[in-house]
Amino acid sequence: VRRGHLLELTGNYEAALDQLQEALDLLPSGYTGSERAAALDRMGSIYWRSSQYQRALAVLQEALDLEIAAGRRGRLARYLGNLGLVTKDMGAYEQALDYLQRALATAEAQGHREDTARFSLNVGLVYWQTGRVDEAQEYYQRALSLARALNHKRGIATCLGNMGVLARLGGRYAEALGYYQEGLALARDLGEKALEAMLLGNTGNVYMDMGQFKPAVDALQQAVAMDRELGNLDGVARHLGNLGDLHKYAGKNVDAAGYFDEALHLLRQSGNKYYLCWVLVAGAEVGLERALGAADRVNLLAEVAAMNDEGGKLATEIGRREYAFASRVLAGRV
Repeated sequence: VRRGHLLELTGNYEAALDQLQEALDLLPSGYTGSERAAALDRMGSIYWRSSQYQRALAVLQEALDLEIAAGRRGRLARYLGNLGLVTKDMGAYEQALDYLQRALATAEAQGHREDTARFSLNVGLVYWQTGRVDEAQEYYQRALSLARALNHKRGIATCLGNMGVLARLGGRYAEALGYYQEGLALARDLGEKALEAMLLGNTGNVYMDMGQFKPAVDALQQAVAMDRELGNLDGVARHLGNLGDLHKYAGKNVDAAGYFDEALHLLRQSGNKYYLCWVLVAGAEVGLERALGAADRVNLLAEVAAMNDEGGKLATEIGRREYAFASRVLAGRV
Protein backbone atom coordinates (compact mmCIF):
# COMPACT_ATOMS: atom_id res chain seq x y z
CA VAL A 1 0.00 0.00 0.00
CA ARG A 2 2.81 2.41 0.85
CA ARG A 3 4.59 1.70 -2.40
CA GLY A 4 1.36 2.29 -4.27
CA HIS A 5 1.00 5.65 -2.54
CA LEU A 6 4.53 6.67 -3.53
CA LEU A 7 3.84 5.73 -7.15
CA GLU A 8 0.61 7.74 -7.00
CA LEU A 9 2.42 10.85 -5.77
CA THR A 10 4.85 10.69 -8.70
CA GLY A 11 1.98 10.34 -11.17
CA ASN A 12 2.52 6.67 -12.07
CA TYR A 13 -1.12 5.76 -11.59
CA GLU A 14 -1.20 2.50 -13.53
CA ALA A 15 1.71 1.03 -11.57
CA ALA A 16 0.20 2.33 -8.34
CA LEU A 17 -3.11 0.57 -9.03
CA ASP A 18 -1.23 -2.66 -9.81
CA GLN A 19 0.58 -2.46 -6.46
CA LEU A 20 -2.62 -1.79 -4.56
CA GLN A 21 -4.50 -4.61 -6.29
CA GLU A 22 -1.62 -6.94 -5.41
CA ALA A 23 -1.94 -5.87 -1.79
CA LEU A 24 -5.67 -6.64 -1.85
CA ASP A 25 -5.06 -10.04 -3.47
CA LEU A 26 -2.67 -10.99 -0.66
CA LEU A 27 -5.37 -10.51 1.98
CA PRO A 28 -7.48 -13.53 3.04
CA SER A 29 -10.89 -13.90 1.41
CA GLY A 30 -13.53 -11.93 3.29
CA TYR A 31 -10.93 -9.97 5.26
CA THR A 32 -12.37 -6.67 6.54
CA GLY A 33 -9.40 -5.27 8.45
CA SER A 34 -7.96 -1.78 8.19
CA GLU A 35 -5.40 -2.86 5.58
CA ARG A 36 -8.16 -3.58 3.08
CA ALA A 37 -9.85 -0.26 3.76
CA ALA A 38 -6.53 1.59 3.38
CA ALA A 39 -5.80 -0.04 0.01
CA LEU A 40 -9.31 0.75 -1.24
CA ASP A 41 -8.90 4.35 -0.12
CA ARG A 42 -5.68 4.76 -2.08
CA MET A 43 -7.29 3.21 -5.15
CA GLY A 44 -10.17 5.65 -4.77
CA SER A 45 -7.72 8.54 -4.66
CA ILE A 46 -6.12 7.43 -7.93
CA TYR A 47 -9.48 6.92 -9.64
CA TRP A 48 -10.47 10.42 -8.49
CA ARG A 49 -7.23 11.95 -9.77
CA SER A 50 -7.76 10.27 -13.14
CA SER A 51 -11.42 11.42 -13.30
CA GLN A 52 -12.93 7.93 -12.94
CA TYR A 53 -15.56 9.11 -10.48
CA GLN A 54 -17.92 6.13 -10.37
CA ARG A 55 -15.04 3.76 -9.63
CA ALA A 56 -13.70 6.15 -7.01
CA LEU A 57 -17.11 6.41 -5.35
CA ALA A 58 -17.52 2.63 -5.19
CA VAL A 59 -14.16 1.81 -3.57
CA LEU A 60 -14.25 4.79 -1.20
CA GLN A 61 -17.75 3.91 -0.03
CA GLU A 62 -16.56 0.35 0.64
CA ALA A 63 -13.63 1.69 2.66
CA LEU A 64 -15.96 3.91 4.71
CA ASP A 65 -18.42 1.06 5.29
CA LEU A 66 -15.60 -1.20 6.51
CA GLU A 67 -14.41 1.48 8.92
CA ILE A 68 -17.88 2.12 10.36
CA ALA A 69 -18.81 -1.58 10.62
CA ALA A 70 -15.62 -2.33 12.57
CA GLY A 71 -16.11 0.63 14.90
CA ARG A 72 -12.77 2.12 13.83
CA ARG A 73 -12.42 5.90 13.83
CA GLY A 74 -8.75 6.41 13.02
CA ARG A 75 -9.27 6.95 9.29
CA LEU A 76 -12.96 7.83 9.33
CA ALA A 77 -12.34 11.52 8.63
CA ARG A 78 -10.09 10.71 5.69
CA TYR A 79 -12.62 8.43 4.02
CA LEU A 80 -15.42 10.95 4.52
CA GLY A 81 -13.20 13.69 3.11
CA ASN A 82 -12.27 11.72 0.02
CA LEU A 83 -15.92 10.94 -0.67
CA GLY A 84 -16.54 14.67 -0.38
CA LEU A 85 -13.95 15.40 -3.07
CA VAL A 86 -15.42 12.85 -5.47
CA THR A 87 -19.02 14.00 -5.01
CA LYS A 88 -17.87 17.62 -5.42
CA ASP A 89 -16.39 16.82 -8.82
CA MET A 90 -19.52 14.92 -9.76
CA GLY A 91 -21.52 18.11 -9.15
CA ALA A 92 -23.33 16.80 -6.03
CA TYR A 93 -22.45 19.85 -3.94
CA GLU A 94 -24.83 19.40 -1.01
CA GLN A 95 -23.69 15.80 -0.59
CA ALA A 96 -20.07 16.92 -0.85
CA LEU A 97 -20.56 19.57 1.85
CA ASP A 98 -22.16 16.96 4.11
CA TYR A 99 -19.23 14.57 3.73
CA LEU A 100 -16.65 17.32 4.16
CA GLN A 101 -18.29 18.97 7.16
CA ARG A 102 -18.51 15.55 8.85
CA ALA A 103 -14.85 14.95 8.03
CA LEU A 104 -13.89 18.36 9.42
CA ALA A 105 -15.86 17.83 12.64
CA THR A 106 -14.28 14.39 13.12
CA ALA A 107 -10.76 15.71 12.56
CA GLU A 108 -11.29 18.60 14.99
CA ALA A 109 -12.73 16.26 17.65
CA GLN A 110 -9.70 13.98 17.30
CA GLY A 111 -7.25 16.92 17.47
CA HIS A 112 -5.77 16.23 14.02
CA ARG A 113 -4.57 19.66 12.90
CA GLU A 114 -3.28 18.51 9.51
CA ASP A 115 -6.61 16.91 8.62
CA THR A 116 -8.43 19.95 9.95
CA ALA A 117 -6.42 22.12 7.56
CA ARG A 118 -7.10 19.84 4.59
CA PHE A 119 -10.84 19.57 5.19
CA SER A 120 -11.13 23.30 5.83
CA LEU A 121 -9.58 23.88 2.41
CA ASN A 122 -11.96 21.43 0.74
CA VAL A 123 -15.03 22.95 2.38
CA GLY A 124 -13.78 26.28 1.02
CA LEU A 125 -13.55 24.76 -2.45
CA VAL A 126 -17.20 23.72 -2.41
CA TYR A 127 -18.26 27.16 -1.20
CA TRP A 128 -16.22 28.75 -3.99
CA GLN A 129 -17.68 26.49 -6.65
CA THR A 130 -21.20 27.36 -5.51
CA GLY A 131 -20.51 31.11 -5.56
CA ARG A 132 -20.15 31.67 -1.79
CA VAL A 133 -16.87 33.57 -1.99
CA ASP A 134 -16.82 35.02 1.55
CA GLU A 135 -17.21 31.56 3.10
CA ALA A 136 -14.54 30.22 0.73
CA GLN A 137 -12.10 32.97 1.78
CA GLU A 138 -12.71 32.20 5.47
CA TYR A 139 -12.02 28.48 5.11
CA TYR A 140 -9.01 29.00 2.78
CA GLN A 141 -7.37 31.38 5.23
CA ARG A 142 -7.98 29.00 8.10
CA ALA A 143 -6.42 26.14 6.14
CA LEU A 144 -3.38 28.19 5.09
CA SER A 145 -2.71 29.35 8.66
CA LEU A 146 -2.81 25.77 9.94
CA ALA A 147 -0.61 24.47 7.10
CA ARG A 148 2.03 27.15 7.76
CA ALA A 149 1.97 26.43 11.50
CA LEU A 150 2.56 22.75 10.73
CA ASN A 151 5.15 23.52 8.01
CA HIS A 152 3.22 21.15 5.77
CA LYS A 153 4.66 22.06 2.37
CA ARG A 154 2.10 20.30 0.23
CA GLY A 155 -0.73 21.79 2.25
CA ILE A 156 0.81 25.25 2.01
CA ALA A 157 1.18 24.95 -1.77
CA THR A 158 -2.40 23.76 -2.22
CA CYS A 159 -3.77 26.57 -0.04
CA LEU A 160 -1.68 29.13 -1.91
CA GLY A 161 -3.17 27.91 -5.17
CA ASN A 162 -6.69 28.48 -3.93
CA MET A 163 -5.89 31.82 -2.32
CA GLY A 164 -4.45 32.82 -5.68
CA VAL A 165 -7.76 32.06 -7.38
CA LEU A 166 -9.61 34.43 -5.05
CA ALA A 167 -6.94 37.11 -5.51
CA ARG A 168 -7.27 36.75 -9.29
CA LEU A 169 -11.05 37.04 -9.13
CA GLY A 170 -10.60 40.21 -7.08
CA GLY A 171 -8.28 41.67 -9.72
CA ARG A 172 -5.22 41.46 -7.43
CA TYR A 173 -2.97 39.95 -10.09
CA ALA A 174 0.44 40.59 -8.52
CA GLU A 175 -0.80 39.02 -5.29
CA ALA A 176 -2.14 36.00 -7.19
CA LEU A 177 1.14 35.50 -9.07
CA GLY A 178 3.01 35.70 -5.77
CA TYR A 179 0.86 32.90 -4.32
CA TYR A 180 1.37 30.75 -7.41
CA GLN A 181 5.13 31.28 -7.61
CA GLU A 182 5.58 30.28 -3.98
CA GLY A 183 3.30 27.28 -4.49
CA LEU A 184 5.11 26.15 -7.66
CA ALA A 185 8.48 26.21 -5.88
CA LEU A 186 7.07 23.99 -3.14
CA ALA A 187 5.35 21.60 -5.58
CA ARG A 188 8.53 21.16 -7.62
CA ASP A 189 10.58 20.60 -4.48
CA LEU A 190 8.14 17.87 -3.44
CA GLY A 191 7.92 16.32 -6.92
CA GLU A 192 4.12 16.78 -6.86
CA LYS A 193 3.31 16.86 -10.56
CA ALA A 194 -0.47 17.06 -10.19
CA LEU A 195 -0.15 20.08 -7.92
CA GLU A 196 2.43 21.67 -10.22
CA ALA A 197 0.07 21.28 -13.19
CA MET A 198 -2.78 22.92 -11.29
CA LEU A 199 -0.59 25.88 -10.28
CA LEU A 200 0.77 26.29 -13.81
CA GLY A 201 -2.78 26.40 -15.14
CA ASN A 202 -3.75 29.00 -12.57
CA THR A 203 -0.68 31.07 -13.43
CA GLY A 204 -1.72 31.02 -17.09
CA ASN A 205 -5.16 32.29 -16.12
CA VAL A 206 -3.67 35.30 -14.32
CA TYR A 207 -1.55 36.20 -17.34
CA MET A 208 -4.67 35.85 -19.49
CA ASP A 209 -6.54 38.32 -17.29
CA MET A 210 -3.55 40.68 -17.51
CA GLY A 211 -3.68 40.52 -21.32
CA GLN A 212 -0.24 38.86 -21.59
CA PHE A 213 -0.93 36.31 -24.32
CA LYS A 214 2.44 34.54 -24.69
CA PRO A 215 3.18 33.80 -20.99
CA ALA A 216 -0.44 32.69 -20.61
CA VAL A 217 -0.14 30.23 -23.52
CA ASP A 218 3.22 28.94 -22.28
CA ALA A 219 1.94 28.23 -18.76
CA LEU A 220 -1.31 26.63 -19.93
CA GLN A 221 0.41 24.42 -22.50
CA GLN A 222 2.86 23.22 -19.87
CA ALA A 223 -0.11 22.40 -17.65
CA VAL A 224 -1.84 20.49 -20.47
CA ALA A 225 1.29 18.41 -21.16
CA MET A 226 1.77 17.59 -17.49
CA ASP A 227 -1.84 16.56 -16.89
CA ARG A 228 -1.85 14.49 -20.11
CA GLU A 229 1.14 12.60 -18.75
CA LEU A 230 -0.72 12.05 -15.48
CA GLY A 231 -3.91 10.91 -17.22
CA ASN A 232 -5.93 13.65 -15.53
CA LEU A 233 -8.76 14.19 -18.01
CA ASP A 234 -10.39 16.99 -16.02
CA GLY A 235 -7.10 18.81 -15.63
CA VAL A 236 -6.38 18.61 -19.35
CA ALA A 237 -9.92 19.73 -20.19
CA ARG A 238 -9.75 22.65 -17.76
CA HIS A 239 -6.50 23.94 -19.26
CA LEU A 240 -7.79 23.44 -22.81
CA GLY A 241 -10.93 25.38 -21.91
CA ASN A 242 -8.78 28.22 -20.60
CA LEU A 243 -6.70 28.14 -23.78
CA GLY A 244 -9.99 28.40 -25.65
CA ASP A 245 -10.96 31.45 -23.60
CA LEU A 246 -7.54 33.00 -24.18
CA HIS A 247 -7.77 32.60 -27.95
CA LYS A 248 -11.38 33.78 -27.95
CA TYR A 249 -10.42 37.01 -26.21
CA ALA A 250 -7.55 37.43 -28.69
CA GLY A 251 -10.02 37.16 -31.57
CA LYS A 252 -8.70 33.77 -32.72
CA ASN A 253 -12.07 32.05 -32.77
CA VAL A 254 -11.16 29.08 -34.97
CA ASP A 255 -8.30 28.14 -32.64
CA ALA A 256 -10.56 28.75 -29.63
CA ALA A 257 -13.21 26.42 -30.98
CA GLY A 258 -10.61 23.67 -31.44
CA TYR A 259 -9.58 23.88 -27.80
CA PHE A 260 -13.20 23.93 -26.62
CA ASP A 261 -14.11 20.95 -28.81
CA GLU A 262 -11.30 18.83 -27.36
CA ALA A 263 -12.19 19.91 -23.82
CA LEU A 264 -15.83 18.92 -24.36
CA HIS A 265 -14.80 15.51 -25.67
CA LEU A 266 -12.73 14.84 -22.54
CA LEU A 267 -15.36 16.16 -20.14
CA ARG A 268 -18.07 13.98 -21.64
CA GLN A 269 -15.79 11.03 -20.88
CA SER A 270 -15.13 12.05 -17.28
CA GLY A 271 -18.66 13.28 -16.49
CA ASN A 272 -17.49 16.38 -14.57
CA LYS A 273 -20.60 18.60 -14.71
CA TYR A 274 -18.82 21.56 -13.18
CA TYR A 275 -16.33 22.05 -16.02
CA LEU A 276 -18.68 20.69 -18.69
CA CYS A 277 -21.17 23.48 -18.06
CA TRP A 278 -18.46 26.13 -18.15
CA VAL A 279 -16.95 24.86 -21.42
CA LEU A 280 -20.38 24.50 -23.03
CA VAL A 281 -21.19 28.12 -22.26
CA ALA A 282 -17.82 29.49 -23.38
CA GLY A 283 -17.80 27.28 -26.48
CA ALA A 284 -21.33 28.28 -27.41
CA GLU A 285 -20.26 31.89 -27.75
CA VAL A 286 -17.44 31.00 -30.11
CA GLY A 287 -19.67 28.59 -31.98
CA LEU A 288 -22.22 31.30 -32.68
CA GLU A 289 -19.51 33.69 -33.79
CA ARG A 290 -18.29 31.03 -36.20
CA ALA A 291 -21.87 30.64 -37.53
CA LEU A 292 -22.22 26.94 -36.79
CA GLY A 293 -24.79 25.06 -38.81
CA ALA A 294 -28.32 25.35 -37.46
CA ALA A 295 -28.49 21.77 -36.15
CA ASP A 296 -25.14 22.03 -34.35
CA ARG A 297 -26.06 25.37 -32.86
CA VAL A 298 -29.43 24.13 -31.59
CA ASN A 299 -27.87 20.99 -30.09
CA LEU A 300 -25.16 22.92 -28.31
CA LEU A 301 -27.49 25.53 -26.87
CA ALA A 302 -30.00 22.87 -25.84
CA GLU A 303 -27.25 21.16 -23.87
CA VAL A 304 -26.51 24.44 -22.08
CA ALA A 305 -30.19 24.94 -21.34
CA ALA A 306 -30.51 21.43 -19.94
CA MET A 307 -27.86 22.30 -17.35
CA ASN A 308 -29.62 25.44 -16.15
CA ASP A 309 -29.94 24.23 -12.53
CA GLU A 310 -26.25 23.41 -12.34
CA GLY A 311 -25.38 26.57 -14.25
CA GLY A 312 -26.91 28.74 -11.57
CA LYS A 313 -24.51 27.25 -9.02
CA LEU A 314 -21.51 27.72 -11.28
CA ALA A 315 -21.70 31.47 -11.91
CA THR A 316 -18.41 32.19 -10.16
CA GLU A 317 -16.36 29.76 -12.23
CA ILE A 318 -18.05 30.52 -15.52
CA GLY A 319 -17.33 34.21 -15.05
CA ARG A 320 -19.56 37.21 -15.54
CA ARG A 321 -19.21 37.53 -19.29
CA GLU A 322 -19.87 33.86 -20.10
CA TYR A 323 -22.64 33.54 -17.53
CA ALA A 324 -24.38 36.64 -18.82
CA PHE A 325 -24.21 35.14 -22.30
CA ALA A 326 -25.68 31.87 -21.02
CA SER A 327 -28.53 33.77 -19.41
CA ARG A 328 -29.32 35.42 -22.74
CA VAL A 329 -29.26 32.01 -24.44
CA LEU A 330 -31.60 30.50 -21.87
CA ALA A 331 -33.96 33.48 -22.18
CA GLY A 332 -34.07 33.03 -25.95
CA ARG A 333 -32.44 36.38 -26.70
CA VAL A 334 -29.57 34.96 -28.82
